[in-house]
Amino acid sequence: MAYRFSLLNIQQVRVISRWLMSKQEGKIDMSAYVKSYERGDKVLKGPGNCRGYAVLDEVSQLIGLFEYYGRGNDFEIGLALSPNQRGKGRGYAFIEAGIAFGNTLFPEASAVMLEVKKSNRVAIKLYQKLGFFEIKDLKSDIRMKKALKKD
Repeated sequence: MAYRFSLLNIQQVRVISRWLMSKQEGKIDMSAYVKSYERGDKVLKGPGNCRGYAVLDEVSQLIGLFEYYGRGNDFEIGLALSPNQRGKGRGYAFIEAGIAFGNTLFPEASAVMLEVKKSNRVAIKLYQKLGFFEIKDLKSDIRMKKALKKD
């Protein structure tokens, strides 16, 4: 599947805010983007002033979200795959595409990081399969890191 990334707009924010990820995870908090929109920001800013990108499929359907944060020489991602796309074996390619896109935003980065709930065993296994490893235990979350290969 080919993915296209575009800066979030308020309509996409409203759609994503209604996604129920799971009973444990609940809905995605998109309030920072709404506040950014209400302030009149030309580019919507997410939590921690991150850059949020809608992920669209080949027919321009909204299927996911990636958030990017600069972290020194590295970058951190937050992500969500639409509930109707989950459980179909698409996570690996989705995350690879998000990391590749992040490399275009942060070309000097040597690693990518993320945080995941300890209870989300399926995601942790997927991240490990993608080459992420645990770097810090954060009570209910785990911080993970993956070295980026540069050509």
